[in-house]
Amino acid sequence: MRSVALLVVATASVSIALCSCDKPAVVVPKSCCPSVDNTVHQVVVAPESATVKIGDRVQLAASVDAGPGVTVRSVVWSTSDTTVATVSQAGLVTPAGATGVVTVTAKATADPNMSGKSTITVKAATATPQR
Repeated sequence: MRSVALLVVATASVSIALCSCDKPAVVVPKSCCPSVDNTVHQVVVAPESATVKIGDRVQLAASVDAGPGVTVRSVVWSTSDTTVATVSQAGLVTPAGATGVVTVTAKATADPNMSGKSTITVKAATATPQR
């Protein structure tokens, strides 16, 4: 039986990674591996502002702009003052009885540090004139 010894001498520090895109796995310098963008870039809420009367509702929509590595693009909705308006997890804003201004926030589930906002003004319902 024959023994073989292998001596590897490195003169420079090199990062390597095992990459296997569409080819058999090979060891290559890490800089050659394709990177996947897995960051949330922004959350956009539409409309950016709205006025709603007590008794009415307004529907907001959120869009999560993120890299292809982000697979969860949902948001968690919240409001700055639940005595003025509430928001469902579907983005439906409902006045709660008091008038005022609230900020409705949509936070990205994939990165709660990324959020979008809408300013909602709640006004009193207009009385219908009697005839």
